[in-house]
Amino acid sequence: CPANFYCDGTGGLPRACPANTRSAMQSVAARDCLCLPGYRAMDDGSCALCVGSTWCAGGQAFQCGLNSATVAPGSSSASSCQCDLGYYADGALGCVQCGAGRYKDAVGNAASCALCPGGTSSAALGLGNRSGCATCREGTYSLAGSTGCASCSDGQAASPGSTACVQCGAGFFSNGKFASCRPCPAGTFDEVPRTGLADTCTSCVPGKYSAVINATVEAVCQLCAAGTVSGAGSSNCTPCDAGQYSLEGTSSCLACPGNSTSGAGSAYGQCACLPGF
Repeated sequence: CPANFYCDGTGGLPRACPANTRSAMQSVAARDCLCLPGYRAMDDGSCALCVGSTWCAGGQAFQCGLNSATVAPGSSSASSCQCDLGYYADGALGCVQCGAGRYKDAVGNAASCALCPGGTSSAALGLGNRSGCATCREGTYSLAGSTGCASCSDGQAASPGSTACVQCGAGFFSNGKFASCRPCPAGTFDEVPRTGLADTCTSCVPGKYSAVINATVEAVCQLCAAGTVSGAGSSNCTPCDAGQYSLEGTSSCLACPGNSTSGAGSAYGQCACLPGF
């Protein structure tokens, strides 16, 4: 009797095994027709395709391990079970969850999870997609495989997705939260050599001003002319009101002496007696 047939001894022709079964040569009964690999025996004697997270051999169905499944119907061996997204294969431990700062975005039995790229981070476990690695915001940075983004220090800056902070150069400042170092505004300067972190720029003192941006020396701060005044960090000088005067390089206007007055922006000595005095 040929393979995949059975001969029951009645003298008739060999009988073909049912669908999805096979038999060895010289089989003598229908029970000798066994399910093909990837099929399971049903109660009615038929063989059904193995589906879901199972694999089938010898007519029996076997469940894949935790956090794994077969990738196609009709699987016939345990090697067909592949670890889910976010899980990697670890020998006897089976499919193990990816740790924080890592991800696995494909079904399969890879031996490790990929690191979140530098400039991103993730504190989640079992991450199944690269997009779950969040981009570091401005003023922060990270190395590959980070679980969080670290903040830049004063005098440093970092654009979104940075792997390191940039130190501000002369004439620039940052409070550590900026995407890039900002130039010192008019009325301020950042002297060289710097004695500390440039989280702010130094203001011109009261009575002086500067219209220069990105200044690196105090010499840009000029004295206000007589008749004008300024506060700290000023980009220009403000004229004194009528009836007042000021000396060169001062921060406040003074009232003219009694029975005298002046025009706006007057210097010392420009206060004139009122009519009749």
